[in-house]
Amino acid sequence: KYIYENDINVYENKNLTKISINSSLGFIDDYKFKDYDIMEKVSIPNFITFIGNGSFYQCTSLQKIVIPSSVTSIGENAFFGCISLKQISFKIPFSITNIGKNAFKNCTKLTKIVIPPSVDTIEEGCFYNCLNIQQVSFFDTLKYLGNNAFYGCKTLKQIELPSSLKIYRR
Repeated sequence: KYIYENDINVYENKNLTKISINSSLGFIDDYKFKDYDIMEKVSIPNFITFIGNGSFYQCTSLQKIVIPSSVTSIGENAFFGCISLKQISFKIPFSITNIGKNAFKNCTKLTKIVIPPSVDTIEEGCFYNCLNIQQVSFFDTLKYLGNNAFYGCKTLKQIELPSSLKIYRR
């Protein structure tokens, strides 16, 4: 099934596998697609600037997300519990500066993450319990890394923190 976000009753219909966001608001509301269990794919247009808190919370079948270059911030718990999420990619040119608290917590199938050079803040618990992350790459623009950002990432062997990091909390 495929439906556009502005179609009738989309928010009551959690039996969707694909959603194309067609909002004119410029952001995705908090908890908009929470618990869409069988949604595998989301198309986020290039005019969205903010992915709200819990927007895709517990979308357990979501496998891949492409963050468009227009996004400047990802809210708290945005992709929390997306246990099938294997890939996160950021489009160039990078605009994102902040990745919120617990944004990718419990995304247990993630294996690699490249943090774009525009990101200066990674909040607390951002990749908490992402059991299969093996590789994380930062650029020298990261200034803040929150508490437990990579706690429970059991296969992560080594993180090289950039010299630009000003605040780091364990």
